[in-house]
Amino acid sequence: MLTAAGRQSGVMSTAAALISAPSAVVSQDLRLTRGGRELLAGIDLTVAPGETVAVLGTGADSGAPRALLEVVAGLAVPAAGWIHWGGHDLLRLTDSAMSALRRRDVGIALDATAALPELPVLQNIALPLLLDGLSHRAAVSRAADLLDTIGLSGAGARRVGDLSDRDRALVALGRALVTEPALVVVDDPTANLSTDETAEVLDLLIAGCARIDAALLLATARARTAATCARTVVISGGRIATREVLYAPQALL
Repeated sequence: MLTAAGRQSGVMSTAAALISAPSAVVSQDLRLTRGGRELLAGIDLTVAPGETVAVLGTGADSGAPRALLEVVAGLAVPAAGWIHWGGHDLLRLTDSAMSALRRRDVGIALDATAALPELPVLQNIALPLLLDGLSHRAAVSRAADLLDTIGLSGAGARRVGDLSDRDRALVALGRALVTEPALVVVDDPTANLSTDETAEVLDLLIAGCARIDAALLLATARARTAATCARTVVISGGRIATREVLYAPQALL
């Protein structure tokens, strides 16, 4: 019979093996409550370097994928569990260390409308580099190099406030990719887009992550969007109900 000590030893061995394995993200038993409701009720998730993973939640669980991404990005603190990425135990980092790690190693696009509307596209995309101390000239140069990759060629001088929903979504992706992070977390940026625009934006996101070999976590409530990623995990009742669902995009058309 397995004793309590034996079970604990097994858990610790499993955790140590997960942390030591090559991975962009490793988490266990993540729990988060908001408004009296447990959005995350014990989430275990491992994401390999360069892997694209969609986190799908519908109905009562539609808010859970974004909540998970906020925890992974260090923007929310779980009530329980642990999370490692980039060789760091996130819950043990100081606020300043977490901010520095986030600026350099994680690209965040949780709101497609978060760009500063009064600034031009180029300045918006360069902003994460400027905040990390890069010179204005170098930051703008790197942002300019990214415009073609994200489908905004020729739009660098345009005010973000004058852009279409499609272009504002691409600016948000540009800001997430410009630092060339190891991990990119994105809340579905295609809610207000047409079918063709949605396909284009998601294709550019996947290609942009592949170009820098970044892992991607994409939160969504739509199976069609999830199909863009190589792997999908489904959250139901605050837990991962399906660890691996491989969608065939052509079957959803």
